[in-house]
Amino acid sequence: MEIIPKEIRDRYETWEWRNASVILAGKHPEEWKDLLDVLGKFRLRHGWIVKPGGARSDIPKFIDGELASRGWKKQRFETRISVKLVEEPPRGRGAQKAQRAKPAQAAPEAMTLEGPLAKDENEIVYDSPTHEVDMFKNRVAIEVEWNNKTEFYDRDLNNFRLLFDLRVVDVGVIITRSDELRTGGGIWKKFGASSTNVGKLIPRLEGGGGGGCPVLVFAITKKLYVKDG
Repeated sequence: MEIIPKEIRDRYETWEWRNASVILAGKHPEEWKDLLDVLGKFRLRHGWIVKPGGARSDIPKFIDGELASRGWKKQRFETRISVKLVEEPPRGRGAQKAQRAKPAQAAPEAMTLEGPLAKDENEIVYDSPTHEVDMFKNRVAIEVEWNNKTEFYDRDLNNFRLLFDLRVVDVGVIITRSDELRTGGGIWKKFGASSTNVGKLIPRLEGGGGGGCPVLVFAITKKLYVKDG
């Protein structure tokens, strides 16, 4: 992954799946520059670490805010599956007679998993779960997992997989925490092994959790730590 600048590789642990860095840099140079600028600007401030927990920590807030100032936004995707029932016309001798003899059938009722959605002749429509990503711009999706349950990795990778298959996302990016941040005592004691450390993500990624979607991972390390003031 030499395409990633050395100063970024020195401060973050980096992984990729399916040549994500080459695709991102080559196909989406503006979004690639945005990402590198934000990663280069980010520092892991002491005050952010020791601050009591809340709904969302200052670390993802900073990253989201910097991306938002560059035109990125939180994006929600609502998807549906539509199945058309297409009747093949009779073929061969006597086809016209067979067609006339066939009794008329009532149009099926479109359904969701919960119940009726709409009625449309020869079509059944199902709602699928809503999908949302932290930051999105021009077919690039970024998720920030700082101190969540590891199941959020499954959600992120599944979203990348589905949205890639639907040709909505070209590359997925996850910014998360290095395993080293939970070692050494002191302020690092607050980070448990069961929360979102990159060691929990990589096996999921290598196991195909993201499907065919190219995925790029940056894990924040102690080299980014600075004391306030």
